Amino acid sequence: MPLMGNKDGDSDEIAIKSADKTKNDETHPGRERMVSMARQFCWWTAMNKDIEMKAQSCEACATAQKNPAKVAVKPWEVADRPWKRIHVDFAGPINGNMFLIVVDAHSKWPEVLHMPHITTEQTIESLKTVFARFGFP
Repeated sequence: MPLMGNKDGDSDEIAIKSADKTKNDETHPGRERMVSMARQFCWWTAMNKDIEMKAQSCEACATAQKNPAKVAVKPWEVADRPWKRIHVDFAGPINGNMFLIVVDAHSKWPEVLHMPHITTEQTIESLKTVFARFGFP
């Protein structure tokens, strides 16, 4: 098995780049499989770390992953008073009509406004109407 690598690490980068241009780049096998395949042809100090960094920076590898990365669920902070936090979304089309829905997180009170046009200007005007009645969150 050839030994690759030197003090400045140039040949390590060359080996990774050449491996990247081969079948590994086409199939995106993931870090463990890439290390296993690379060990059949060469070895260098910090090979595992270098290949892991390459796999993490590859957009095609990330897209081809079977499972998306796990993200910790962060629950909403409890709204301890009315209008501390609101949720805003559009609903529709319902019978050709669009609506702006504003819900108070504390009381669950919904405000539903008919939206003749879904534009930034119309949304701002509709929210101004809600804020005129209840104040700013």
